[in-house]
Formats: sequence, C-alpha cells, structure tokens
Amino acid sequence: MDTKVKTQIIYSVTAVLCAAGICIGAASNADKICKTNIDIASKSASSSSGTSETFLQDETETQSVIDDQSAESQTSGAETASAADTSASSGETAVSASESSAQPEASSASDSGSKASNTQSSDKKSDIPQTKAEIISYCNDVLNKTKAAKPGFTKKYVMDPKGPSKGVVKNVVGIVTKNETKTYKKGSDITDVFPAAEYSWSSKLREQDVTKAEIKTSGQNYDITLYLGKESNPAKGEKSSYGRVMSVIDAQGAASRLPGIKNVDMVYHDGYVHVIVDSKTGRVQKAEFSATADVSATIPIFGDVAINNICSTETFTDFVW
Repeated sequence: MDTKVKTQIIYSVTAVLCAAGICIGAASNADKICKTNIDIASKSASSSSGTSETFLQDETETQSVIDDQSAESQTSGAETASAADTSASSGETAVSASESSAQPEASSASDSGSKASNTQSSDKKSDIPQTKAEIISYCNDVLNKTKAAKPGFTKKYVMDPKGPSKGVVKNVVGIVTKNETKTYKKGSDITDVFPAAEYSWSSKLREQDVTKAEIKTSGQNYDITLYLGKESNPAKGEKSSYGRVMSVIDAQGAASRLPGIKNVDMVYHDGYVHVIVDSKTGRVQKAEFSATADVSATIPIFGDVAINNICSTETFTDFVW
C-alpha cells in the first residue's frame, strides 16, 4: 500500500482515539494527546510494509464484549464499596443516601445519665451529612474550597481503553493508554489541572446529577462517594451532569480539533467522585474523578469506528496545605 494512503488511514484511526482521549481527559492535555498520536501515525506508516488488512479490524477478531462494565471500569469504586462492606468490623460508620437520616437510639434506662449520653450521640450524628442533598452539597463545598486554596498535590492520570472496538486494531487502540503521575507545588495554577478543567470551581453537582451518594466515617475523616449515571454527549460546564464535575470536552469541541472527523458520538457512564476529607479541618486528603466513555465517529475513507469502555481516572493525593 502507498505510504501516503497508509499515513491517512493510521491518522484517521488515531483521530478517533484522540477524540476519545480529549473527551474524557483534562483540557490542558488535549492538544498534546492529538500531536503525539498523529506523530506516531506518521512514523508507523513510513516504517510499515503491511497491507490494508493490518489496519482494518477483521470482524472475526473483534474483542469480546466485557459483560460487567462497571466492575472493569471502576477499580477505585469497587475498593470503596469493599471498604463499606467491612466498615462494621473496623469500627467505621456508613450512611447511604437511600437510608433514613434518622438513626434509632438504643433502648436504655430512663436515668438522667443515659438520656445525656443519647443526646450527645444524637448531636454528633447530626453533624454528619445524612441525606443525598446534604452529602452532595458538602462534597461540592470541600472540592470548591480545595481548588480555590491551590494546595500542592500529586496527580495520577490513567486512561485505559478496555474495548471492545470496531474498525480499530488492538495495538493501535493501545496508543491512547496513559499512566502518568505529576506533582504540583502549593500555589500553582491548577485551573486546568484539578477538575473541572477551565473553570475556577471544581464541582456544581445537583441532586438530579447523582444516582447515589454515600458517606462513611473513619476516625475524623469523611469518606464520600458520588455516583453518576449514563449521559449522551455531555456538554462542558454547567450544561451537563458530567460537565459539572469532570474535565469534559464536548463532541463539537472534539470535532473542531480533528479536521475530517465526522459524527462524533459519546456516551459517558459509570462515573464517580470519591473524596476523603478531614471533617475537623474540611481539608481534602484524597480526591478521585472517574468516567467511562463509549466513543464512535465516522472518518472519511475509513468509515465508522468505535471504541467502548474507555476508562479515564484522575487521582489526587499527598495534599500540601
């Protein structure tokens, strides 16, 4: 096959991968991802002597569909759930938004000492966000204060295209696999580093944006997890549920960055925000933002391509306040 034609084919494949990458990655990384993928495409084409079949996915070689998407795409989410399951044995207290916010007091003798003890216990519980709305509001508040304070932290960014895919061979899909770690000093400009990218705020989630909210206590820490549902072509910022807390680039923005690509369609699912915060100081100890996306597009010459279950996770640890 002519080198020029092969270059165009690989460019087309990497274009949709690039779209996938910038759609669920931080905006500041978008152009870097695109340039890197296109460079790889050019080099691959010039050195390859294979036929077009090398770049076209044979229907019989399509990867098997992953039956349990949420289990594959949310490792940290699963760990959180596991921790909640064992909280009873470790002395942790867990509260789900679906549970009643009022916890029944244990029966006790009617002496004044028991009444005083029960009153103190009730007061202590009332300080913990209980309802779905309260948990979301508390999480929004601590995340927004964190971004405004500009603390130092270590950020780990992982992108894992788990498949299955259509029209794209496995080794090319691997181009967008990412596992990067970087440390930021206190006082750094984190506008495009800490979600939501491009905004001064971090989270503006509403009750209708969250499918489930959970909180548990361990010592003086609150361990909060907010789960997001399924959303097609989420817009940036406050115009969508994912945009209200994730670093989203919408389909129109992705298409404008990748000339020639058409009909970009994205479906976000299995998203979550996991935050561990010191309840005494209100300072975040760990924050994790994760989303999984299915991306499809139409590319001239190449046709329809799609990659499913692209899991993108940003984890923030080692905060310096």
